[in-house]
Amino acid sequence: MISLANEKGIDDLLKKARTLLSQGILDDAQSTAEIALSMLAEQDIEKLVSAHLILGEVYKERGEWEKAEGHFRKAAELYRENLDALFGLVRSLEPQKTSEKKRE
Repeated sequence: MISLANEKGIDDLLKKARTLLSQGILDDAQSTAEIALSMLAEQDIEKLVSAHLILGEVYKERGEWEKAEGHFRKAAELYRENLDALFGLVRSLEPQKTSEKKRE
C-alpha cells in the first residue's frame, strides 16, 4: 500500500520526468522515471503506464528502438486502450522493421 506522502512523491517524480523529457534532458528524465517506477505498486496502473511511456519516449529519442518497444509494450499490456502506448509501440517497431529490410 502506498502512503499518501509517497504517492505525492511519485506524482512529483513523474511530472519532473515529463518536464525533463520535454526539455531534451534524457539522462535525468530516464533516472527520474526509473526511480518513480521502482516506487510504484503493481495496482497503480495509471502511474505504471505513465512511467513506462516516459521511458519509452526517452529510448525512442535516443534511437534505442528495442528498449523503447519494451516500455511501450509494457504500457500497452497494462492498459490496452491507451493510445499513447499503442502509438508509441508502432513508432518503435517501424525503425526496426526498416532496419531489417535494409539487411536483406
